[in-house]
Amino acid sequence: RVKQDPLYADYGYYLLGMAWLYESKNHLVEKRYSLAMTHALQAANLYAKVALVAPHSPLMKKLPERLAETDLARAEIAGFQDDWEGAKAAFSSGFLRLSREKQLSRVQRPTILWYARACSLRPDEACESWAGQLGQALPEGSIEKAALRQGFKRHRFAVSAYPTKFKG
Repeated sequence: RVKQDPLYADYGYYLLGMAWLYESKNHLVEKRYSLAMTHALQAANLYAKVALVAPHSPLMKKLPERLAETDLARAEIAGFQDDWEGAKAAFSSGFLRLSREKQLSRVQRPTILWYARACSLRPDEACESWAGQLGQALPEGSIEKAALRQGFKRHRFAVSAYPTKFKG
């Protein structure tokens, strides 16, 4: 009902998006991948409606991060479904949203390892580019940066992709 109220519709869609993403992650844990993907896509649609119903909403500041979180969840689900091309596309979308907000350093260790796996199975120039950008954005000495090194070395993918100052 909140979605129908013009004063609170943006909050309604935003909260529903959060709920659907939470449900998506629960289905992922339960290995119900198709349902997890459906719910992740529903979350993305609900977040997009925030911008449509209230383009000046205070929630607009958080929307790119929420959409990136949804993209990264979709990437992980696609990986579990052996859709590595779909996973890489979703990773790129999520990373792009985060980089536009200067939040690429917020990418977490499991996401980095999944991305390394996707790139090892379907290497391309985008993998090299994002590996380099992640290497520059992640703080030195962090577990995320260690995961980036570990993940890309483990899968023997384009160690040359790291910028000079990122090499070990």
